Amino acid sequence: MSSDAPTASRPLVILISGTGSNMQAIVRAAQQRRWRERHGAFVAAVISNRPDAKGLAWAAGEGLPTAVVDHKAYPSREAFDAALAEAIGRFDPDGRALVVLAGFMRILTPGFVERFAGRLVNIHPSLLPAFPGLHTHQRAIEAGCRFAGATVHQVTAELDQDDPDARRIADLIATDPGLTARLLKLANSAFFGLSRQIDSVGEAITVLGFNHLRTLVQAVALGSSFRTVPGVNLEQFWRYSLNTAKICRPLARSLKLPEGAAFTAGLVHAVGDLVMHIGMPDVVAKIDWRVSPFDMKRAEVERAVLGYTYADVSAAFAQRWDFPDNIVTALRHQLLPFEGDIYEPLAGVVHMASWRARAQEMNLDREAMRATFPDVVAILLGLSLETVLDKDPEQWTSAGELAAFLH
Repeated sequence: MSSDAPTASRPLVILISGTGSNMQAIVRAAQQRRWRERHGAFVAAVISNRPDAKGLAWAAGEGLPTAVVDHKAYPSREAFDAALAEAIGRFDPDGRALVVLAGFMRILTPGFVERFAGRLVNIHPSLLPAFPGLHTHQRAIEAGCRFAGATVHQVTAELDQDDPDARRIADLIATDPGLTARLLKLANSAFFGLSRQIDSVGEAITVLGFNHLRTLVQAVALGSSFRTVPGVNLEQFWRYSLNTAKICRPLARSLKLPEGAAFTAGLVHAVGDLVMHIGMPDVVAKIDWRVSPFDMKRAEVERAVLGYTYADVSAAFAQRWDFPDNIVTALRHQLLPFEGDIYEPLAGVVHMASWRARAQEMNLDREAMRATFPDVVAILLGLSLETVLDKDPEQWTSAGELAAFLH
């Protein structure tokens, strides 16, 4: 059978609010790469919430059906979203279309997201969380960025439900072969220490539970988001981050804090470093020259040069990715978890775990660790050097675990 044989028909309904530059790129790609013949995918319609959107005229000129659902004509977001869903349905009678938000400047209600769960895709013309909102490219240029990109993410609230549907989650993940492969690779690594092989997403849900699955999906998504970062050894970065996460979990358990939140916070606590290297590589390269990213004094130097640190950027990143508030708060206060009126034990756990993981990366001996031990934070958590070292993982991060982030 020819590799160009089409699969089941998959219409795309594209939503825009302005000139529709992303929409135009999609339409051209569909035409030039013969999406319909090769994949069964085609642009079924272009819909705008603004009657004067220039992209409508362009789409009509390409022979595409267009429609307008003017948000100003409806008394509430819910009423507008209901009308928008009805308009989409007119071009998608079988309920199979991917709904692509390509510069669609409206906040959608949970009901709309739920209705199109698994079929709703958003495009933003930057590497989020950098430069959300309008005038993305201009702001990136003004900030001196040398690297740019785009973020495409599927919109689903299923994993955040109080009673998530296991079959639905498995079906959603299974639509992305890359995500499925990475998820199973990580689930079967020493990361979770399972005694048997996991062969499917459904089995991963059953064996690991929703909390661990959420962590895995977030971890894999993060790894996929940062495939190349100027000036960063990604193998070392993710090894350090995974080791931090591994140490966070038993520390949190000993303090009766939520283990899953601690693990996730540890995993993403330094992702701001990657964002900074992408957003302003020349500035951060000068900081790298002065002090290693894993040096205990790194945050002090960043604050002196920039006025903020990787911790601030990590918190902003986590907030942009809709991480739970307790994780965002832990990231924001990880450097000073007990300063002034602030009392954030989960941030204290991240502080201690990241110190230990940095010491591991720098091959510090016992005396060097004792000299750099964050004793004030430790005392307020009721920990000692020996207690923290006792929480070292049985196995430090292996190449197999890193593979889910790097390949």
